[in-house]
Order: sequence, then C-alpha cells, then structure tokens
Amino acid sequence: MRISLTRFLTILSLLLFTTLFSSPKEEAKRNLDSGYYIVAEYLYNDLVESGQIDEEVLVGLSISLVNQNKYQELIDLAQKYFCDNAIYLRNIAYAYFINNDYQISYFYYNQATKQDDSSLPDISGRGWSAYYLGKYSLANEDFRTINHSEYCNTVYDGSSLLKKYWNSNYSSIFVTVNADKVNFDLNYSFHYYNYSMGINYNQNRKQDTKREMITLHANLKSGKFSYDFSSMNAKGDYNKLYNAYGLALKSSYLMMFKTFQSTISLLGGYAYYESLSSQQIRADILLNNQRFGISSGFSYLYLDYITPDYDQKELLYHGSIYYTIIPTITINYSINIGKGNFAYNEYLVPYDAHDIKNLWQSVGISTSFQHLTLYLAYINRDLEQDSRGIGVSYVF
Repeated sequence: MRISLTRFLTILSLLLFTTLFSSPKEEAKRNLDSGYYIVAEYLYNDLVESGQIDEEVLVGLSISLVNQNKYQELIDLAQKYFCDNAIYLRNIAYAYFINNDYQISYFYYNQATKQDDSSLPDISGRGWSAYYLGKYSLANEDFRTINHSEYCNTVYDGSSLLKKYWNSNYSSIFVTVNADKVNFDLNYSFHYYNYSMGINYNQNRKQDTKREMITLHANLKSGKFSYDFSSMNAKGDYNKLYNAYGLALKSSYLMMFKTFQSTISLLGGYAYYESLSSQQIRADILLNNQRFGISSGFSYLYLDYITPDYDQKELLYHGSIYYTIIPTITINYSINIGKGNFAYNEYLVPYDAHDIKNLWQSVGISTSFQHLTLYLAYINRDLEQDSRGIGVSYVF
C-alpha cells in the first residue's frame, strides 16, 4: 500500500513529537483520540513488543485495529493476550463476526455482556451471532431486550429479518428400497416463532404386507431449552402387532462455548402393540460447530411381551458424525448398536420393525440449493437387507 509524501511526513512528525515530549502510552492515547489510528497502532505495538502490556494498551490497540478494518490482526492479538475489558471483548467479537466465525463471536459478545449486561451493542452483536448460527430462539431473546429498551433506536435489532426466516414451512419426501421392502416417508411441518408442529406419514411394504404409520410432532423452544412431543398411530397387516400407538417426550438444553455448542437431551418413550409394549429412556449429547458435529447416546429399552417370561431388556448405543465439506454439501455417518426393535430414534419416531439387527449403519450425503435439499443414503442393517435411499426437502 502506497503512502503519500504528505501523510508520511505527518506520521514522522508525530512520532518525533512523541519521542521528545511525552511517553509512548500517553502519545498513543492522544493519537487514538485524534483519529490517527496508524500512529496509535504503531505506538501500541511498540509497547506490546517491549513488554509494557496492560488493559489500556490492549484496549487502545484493539480500537486502532478495528477502525482500520484490520480484523485478522485483531484476532491474532486476541489469541495471544486476554483482557476482560468490555470494549476489548466487543472489538474481538466484531472481528470474528466479520470473519463469519459466529460461534466465537457469540462467545466474546456474551463475555462483554457479563461486564455490562445493559450494553445494547453487545446484546445486538450476540443476537446477530446467534441468528447466523441458526439459534433463533436465543437471537429473539436479545432482539426483544433491545426492543424494550428506551435506546432501541441506537442499534439494529433484526426482529423484522428474524420473522422472515423464522416463520417457515418444511416438506420432505424420502424413499428407501432393498430386495424385500419399500419404505416411503412424507413429512410436513410449519414453524412459527418458538413453536412448530408437523405430521409424518410413513408406509412400509414387504411382499404382500403393508404397514402405515402417522406421527404428529410438536416443538417448543424457550431460550436454551427445547421440548419435543410426538404421538404415533400405526396400522398394518401383521395382526400380532397392529393396531399400535405411542407417545414420546424429549427435553434438550443448549450450552454455548467458545468454539462449539453442546446440546444435552433426554427422551422418554412408550409404544403399545398388540403383542407387546415398549418403554424407553434415552440420553444424547451433541457437540457441533458451524461445519462439524458429533453425537453419542445410550438407550435403556424394556420390551414387555404378552407371552410370559419373554420380556427383553436392551442397552443401545447411538452415534453419528457429520461434516460440511463446503457450505452446500454435507456428509454424515451414523451407527446403532444393540437390538433396537420398537425403540424411538432422536426424532421421536419409533422403529416398529421386528427384524432390526444388532448393528445398523448408514452413510449419507446432502446438497442444498437455496431452499431445496437433496439427500442420498446407503443404509446397512445386515448383508442381505442393505437399503438405498433418496429424498428431497423444501423450505418455503
């Protein structure tokens, strides 16, 4: 970058004045207040290199960097030196936000609010970080705080934009086939602020038999808490099982950390079939960031059969991992270990098949085009019953 002769002479004269008449810290602060951010940066960096590092120096350097749009330099500074000053934290958060690292941005804005929980710039920054992370319930809490403040006109809360993307409808179709079966899945749900409701229709055909299942879903979110409920009813040709019905409830809690999120959930499910009933408790933990996620969980499943002395107790393991290669393509792998007949999955849908093996794996890839997403999957239950699936979903 070229510097004009006039600008060079100005900077040189300011540096000479600093050397002759005042301390570097005092002159750095004077230049910062006067808007000479290049000179201030030079002087603050000189103090850092000489070991004269304190809160005033770090705050001043962060202000000079953010006013020059030197966001990567500010991020590098934050990785070396920590300071709990609210201005310093806010500038770091903004630098990460500009770099689209919304997880770390949320963390630093949240740290800044701990210094001053009434600071609207920090609350707004935290809300926008949550918005771009897809945590609309958290974003809504911060935007509402801004709306109820007498200084609400000083920052942009984003409530109108949140309404546009929060209120939506979701529909999907998924079909899996193997040598013996065809499984058809149709789903529709609508989302309105913290609430959502949906219906799922599933049909499973095997040779001359057919089973149909309808599941109703409801979800409520409140800040970091989420509650899911489902009700199932199934009918089929296999008269030892159907008619059938079931109920399931899951509660989840979200924790936000510097580089990742953690969601802990607990599920309780009950399903009744004509020859047995199932009772299940399931616990899961999901760790994820903007590109990568891994989950692990266990279930205790009790099957109460009509036939005496035939009851079963199972301990099941569930695991999955996904990675977003580029913003439009995601690959995932999941595994279930244990005989999970009649057990609920994480989406509160019961597996009512009676031929599930002890090891069940699936590999899938999804690609998105604006509101449209295409899914391809390979599902392995055993060597004879591998399935292949294709699906599509649309948000409108």
